[in-house]
Amino acid sequence: MKNFLKPFLIAFLYGIGFYILQLFLHQRDMVPSLPENSTLRMWDAGWYYDIVTKGYHLGYGNQNNTAFYPLLPWIWKLTHLDAWGMSILNIIFFSCALSIFCSLYTITDSDKFIWISLPAFIFIFVPYTEALFMLSGMLMILGIKKKNKALTWISILLLSETRPVSMILFPAFLITEVLSRRRGEILYSLKSFLINYAIPLIIGFVFLVWYQYHETGELFSFFKQEESWGHKFGWPVFPLDCQLGPKTLWINSIALFIGFISLIALIRAGIKWLAKNVTITDPILYLSYLYLTAIMFIILLFNPEWTIKNTTSVHDAYRYAMASPFFWVFLYKYQYDKKYTAKDYILVFFLSNVFWLVLFASYTHIMYFIYFNFGTALILLYMGNASQKHSLPPLIIAAINVFVQVYFFQFYINAMLPI
Repeated sequence: MKNFLKPFLIAFLYGIGFYILQLFLHQRDMVPSLPENSTLRMWDAGWYYDIVTKGYHLGYGNQNNTAFYPLLPWIWKLTHLDAWGMSILNIIFFSCALSIFCSLYTITDSDKFIWISLPAFIFIFVPYTEALFMLSGMLMILGIKKKNKALTWISILLLSETRPVSMILFPAFLITEVLSRRRGEILYSLKSFLINYAIPLIIGFVFLVWYQYHETGELFSFFKQEESWGHKFGWPVFPLDCQLGPKTLWINSIALFIGFISLIALIRAGIKWLAKNVTITDPILYLSYLYLTAIMFIILLFNPEWTIKNTTSVHDAYRYAMASPFFWVFLYKYQYDKKYTAKDYILVFFLSNVFWLVLFASYTHIMYFIYFNFGTALILLYMGNASQKHSLPPLIIAAINVFVQVYFFQFYINAMLPI
């Protein structure tokens, strides 16, 4: 019980403390606004509240609420909470997710603080689906690790009604099952995939399609709405950018780089499996690699071209990649299962700069080089924190995280461009 309660309290008190921090900073004229019921319902939260009050409908011309999944609105409607209450409930969901993670992986208290203060987790503090996604995803990971089929099924069904992840998890589970067994056991891998993962994913997806059809009278309304917003296949246009430019481009570029590192790990595992019949030993880690890689490709290949600059927008890459239990698994691997040498730091510096160069044209100006290498420096700080020998890296990381969380949160409640 103690192992569950301590992480829960750390996350819960941090979430409440974050709101108290807004009040403290506002009283000293350091931030312009305080959160209110109306401002907490900005952006996607407004769409979820629209589902709560009106159900699914096609009443806004080329924009409607069918692009959003129903689990959060169901809970919101069932509890009769306002935006404040739903935000607090989300903090509770998130705190439970951290407790489950800490029951499976041992991390220091300083890392708990760093991991819950990640900038992407500002969406935990508002009526978004990130908290439910974290909790459902951690329940799924718990079910898989404990070989609890009922828990695995239930959590996959919850995930299927929370966010559009079925299209990611379906191939991810299949590839993970294949890589977990030797080449001669393909049929057994397919059977295990079907029974343990494919069936609940299919049930969840079919239910979503049916439910939206029942509500709107239109089949596959989710996909039609996403396509109307430009989320359809298209080759990326370089250099990549996003609506807020330098304010958020750096963190979105880091999210894509994480997908790139995940892709390298997957390629190495695939080559070993094909050439030497070597199986993976940590299916959850490779499931996480597959999720993070998929996010990278979805952002690159299914994001609308941003007409203002005639380039592909990488908007929200950091939110989808980092506000996920799979990123925690990724962090654990690279902070607790690896020891870094000078060669590793040089390699990451080189790889990241090649990545910034190719995707973001960081060669166009010396300031671009300096700007993107802030992201490189942050990655190197996380690597430095892996040794647990010095107190400076975690202090710097925590300070950056909290500062960026406050900065992004103010963008959110002031109705500026979505972050």
